[in-house]
Amino acid sequence: PCSLAEEIEQNESRLESYNLSSGVLQLLHTLMTTHMPRSLGAGPRQPGYDPYFNFLMNSIILRVYSRSYKDPSEMWEVAAKGLKLLFYLLATYRPKASDFMELREEQPYPGYHVMLQLQVKSHLLQLLLRIIEDARERLDEYKRFRGKEQLEECALYALLLLEVAVAKQNAFFEAHSSANSPILLSGLNRMLLDINPRTRRPDYVVKIIKFVTYNNWLPRHSLAAIKILSAVTMLPNVPSQILNMYALGSNEKLEVRQGFVECLEMDARLAQQNEELLDSIVLNDYQAMDDMLHHGGHQPPSVAVDEDESEADISGPEDGDTTLGPCYEVVALNGKMSVGID
Repeated sequence: PCSLAEEIEQNESRLESYNLSSGVLQLLHTLMTTHMPRSLGAGPRQPGYDPYFNFLMNSIILRVYSRSYKDPSEMWEVAAKGLKLLFYLLATYRPKASDFMELREEQPYPGYHVMLQLQVKSHLLQLLLRIIEDARERLDEYKRFRGKEQLEECALYALLLLEVAVAKQNAFFEAHSSANSPILLSGLNRMLLDINPRTRRPDYVVKIIKFVTYNNWLPRHSLAAIKILSAVTMLPNVPSQILNMYALGSNEKLEVRQGFVECLEMDARLAQQNEELLDSIVLNDYQAMDDMLHHGGHQPPSVAVDEDESEADISGPEDGDTTLGPCYEVVALNGKMSVGID
C-alpha cells in the first residue's frame, strides 16, 4: 500500500485527473472550519496541524502548475479549494509573539505559516501572483471559456489572501518585534512593488488593480484589489510610482480610471441584494475608494455607521481579531464562514 502523497504523485499525476486531491482538500476544509482539536496526532508524533498543512502545501497547492490535466478547468478547481482553506486559516489567525518563539509548548495556529510565507519571498506568494496575472490575461479576452468560473474563484481567493495579509501585516510585525525573532520579514506591501520576472517590470500592483475593470460581474475581486492598492499606497512616493507605470499605456489607464468611476457610482445596497459577494464589508469600505482616489492612499478608510448604531456596536468584543477592521467577514463564493476559533 502507498501513502496518500504517493497516490497523488504517482497515480493521479499519471491519470491527469485529481479527484483524490479535491476530496482531501474538501475534507481538510471541513475539519479545520468546524472543530479540529489542537491535540490531534498526540502520541505517535508531535501534536498539531503542521503535518496536514505541510502536506497541503507541498503535495497539492504548490504543485498545481507543475502537473498535467485532462480537463484544464480542474487545475483552477483544485487550486481554488486549496486557496480557500489557506484564506480561512489566515483570516482566523491572530498574530502573537509566542508564534515566533523557538521553544514553545505547542505549534502555532497554521495561519501563522500562511502569514509568514506572504511576508517573505516564497513559492506561495509567487503562486498567488501568477494566478492573478493569468486570470487577468484570460479575463481581458472577455470571452467564455471552459473553467472560467473556477478561474474566477481561484483568482478571488488569491486576491483575498493578499488583502488579509496586508491588513494583518502591522500586527504581525509587532508580534515579530516583541519576540526578537531572527526571521527577516520583507513586508508584502513592499514586495508587491518588486520587479515581476515574467515582464521585467514592477507591475504587480498594476495587474492587481486591473480587476476594478471587472466590477460589473466580479465586485468582490474589485474590492479586494482596491484594498490591496490602498495598503500599498500608504508607503511614501508609491502613488506617483504607480501613476508613472500607467503613463506607459494610456488605454489601460483609461480603462482602470473608468473602473474606479463605476465602483464609486455603484449602488452598494442595491448590488448587495442582487449579488451575494457584496457583503457588509463593501458597505463599510465603500468610502475608502473615494478617500484613496482623492488623498493618494494617505487617509485611513472611513467606516459607515448607521444612525441607530454606534461604533462600539460594530467593533466586536475587545478580545476579538480587530486587525481587519470592523465587521470583517470571511467571504466564500456562495456563503460566509465564521472567523471564530475554538
